[in-house]
Amino acid sequence: MPSENLILSAEAAGKKMQRMAYEIVEHNIGEKQIILAGIKENGLIIAHKIKEFLANVFDGEIIVFEINLD
Repeated sequence: MPSENLILSAEAAGKKMQRMAYEIVEHNIGEKQIILAGIKENGLIIAHKIKEFLANVFDGEIIVFEINLD
């Protein structure tokens, strides 16, 4: 079985995204809405994961948009 070259483990990536969510909230205190945009495929997956973390610490609306690049 070929070995995978991973930059981060799943646990480390989760911690990084959780920290990103905290920083987003810290920089948007008082806002009622946060909009995340993810580039189609992997970027969109990451945006949705960050949304999950944000939902635990942000009371407002969280919107995720998909960006398509041609």
